[in-house]
Amino acid sequence: TPLYIYDLGEIAYRFNTLSSTFTNLLFIAFSVKSNNNAGILRVLAEIGSGADVVSGGELEKAILTGFPPSKTVFSGVGKTTDELDYAVKNKIFSINVETEGELQYLSEKHQGARVAIRVNPGIEAHSKKEIVTGSKWSKFGIPVESVIDLCNKFKNKLQIIGFSFHLGSQIPDPIHYQRALDRILPLLDCIPSPEMINIGGGFPVNYDSETDSFDFIKRLSDITSQLPLPVIIEPGRFLVARAGILVSRVLYIKRMYDRTYAILDAGMNDFVRPALYKIRHRIVKVISKGLPQKTYSIAGPICENTDIFDPECEIEELKPGDLVAILDTGAYGYVMSSNYNLRPRPPEIVVYNGKHQLIRPRENLKQQQELRLKIFP
Repeated sequence: TPLYIYDLGEIAYRFNTLSSTFTNLLFIAFSVKSNNNAGILRVLAEIGSGADVVSGGELEKAILTGFPPSKTVFSGVGKTTDELDYAVKNKIFSINVETEGELQYLSEKHQGARVAIRVNPGIEAHSKKEIVTGSKWSKFGIPVESVIDLCNKFKNKLQIIGFSFHLGSQIPDPIHYQRALDRILPLLDCIPSPEMINIGGGFPVNYDSETDSFDFIKRLSDITSQLPLPVIIEPGRFLVARAGILVSRVLYIKRMYDRTYAILDAGMNDFVRPALYKIRHRIVKVISKGLPQKTYSIAGPICENTDIFDPECEIEELKPGDLVAILDTGAYGYVMSSNYNLRPRPPEIVVYNGKHQLIRPRENLKQQQELRLKIFP
């Protein structure tokens, strides 16, 4: 410990659920930023997923792990010219442009390139402010009022195949997608031959419960089924969050004034979401011993006050050596981990049909050693 474990069966089940629910679907583009483990990416590619990438590194890894370029979309507000060149060279489905500068560069260097304009619909989706991307104060996309002029300026130089938008993460109600579509659909008249609408991801996961309601997906499918074009969806968290756990060992039980701490060997360097977003993940004891429930502040070993997974966790009484599992960590877990405090990142394991396999080993200090610089010959 600490280590990440993923259930491939859960990922496949959720992918198939989305595939069968959306009736007007062009393809699913898995959000690679949510979990970029090569083993998981290969499985998703094998069962028919496309890829949503936001950097040249993610694009290269998506191609290497089997995602077809014809099902790959490239978003991101700060793509470099090298990344744009690489995307065009690999003939991906679309570059989702977010600035006039991107359009200008592509029109000069890669006339006829396939692009979708990422529109910022300027609506509040009532999620956490850190993960909202479709509001007027967000840096993402192009304002609705600027889209027609840009289409007219570049439609004879680039192949503008449609529009994309992304409202953020953990969107609470599908009605926000309808609100965005109401602003974007009238823009279709400025495109000669539109092929699709990319509605992004953001489908919610209920971190407070063992199960999710799939009513959100059904209601969103009902909305998209009425559209004049097929849709692309970009789920990340929805596919992989539930499938992952972070297993950690209790190092010490520590009483501090009016609070009891359970100090784990996993820290915010392994899983940063609670520290970054001030959210809680359920934490359970791996092996129950029938002891009474107690309240602990579940903390990591990092030298930061924010290294707290749950300040008031109700859990079966813990003792040093006990294993606990932090649940629903398959998305934005390992991908956001770091070597802070010079700690090696944890290993990743997958399980499927009763078997398990190591898909990324634990780092070690030797791998982290820096090369000695020879300033003088």
